[in-house]
Amino acid sequence: MNSDEIAEMVRVLKALADATRLKILGLLSERELSVGSIAQALRLTEPTISHHLGRLADVDLVTMTKLGNTHAYALNDTNLRRFQKHFDVTPLEEQTAVEVLTEVDAETQRILKSFIVGGRLVKIPEMLKKRRVILRWLVEQLDPVREYTENEINVFLQRFHEDFATLRRELIGSQLMTRQDSIYRRL
Repeated sequence: MNSDEIAEMVRVLKALADATRLKILGLLSERELSVGSIAQALRLTEPTISHHLGRLADVDLVTMTKLGNTHAYALNDTNLRRFQKHFDVTPLEEQTAVEVLTEVDAETQRILKSFIVGGRLVKIPEMLKKRRVILRWLVEQLDPVREYTENEINVFLQRFHEDFATLRRELIGSQLMTRQDSIYRRL
């Protein structure tokens, strides 16, 4: 790697050294989104999101398309893969959804493997620490910008465990979801 490539890598790493920008990239890895949609999903202001998107655009990790009066942002897969090659990182599609979505450490990975078998939750953990890991994993399966009816949340949670009512209450109690007028939303 020559000095220009090293300088570029440092710029990219600096842009990635922010939790909000990493969350934005996670959202954009699923689909193209507007500034407003990202701000709503992350519960931040649009100017804050625009600032972070500007930093990501400066290092060519996101692209912008005009859609009338709004701008839609997307992940720049080509540049992300070019960046990954320098660090011998496993491409995103080769990682499991659990690894990508939760950026897990070894302890979290162990907890997930203990309680999730075949994509289903075998038991709701009694220990608070383990339960939080499972609840975070569950909520990350939801669309961050979509609103859900109570029935939709129940059906969603039943895919993972028969005691959907307890899981629903735990998600609200852990402040991973909000409920207002029987409408549920991921935080």
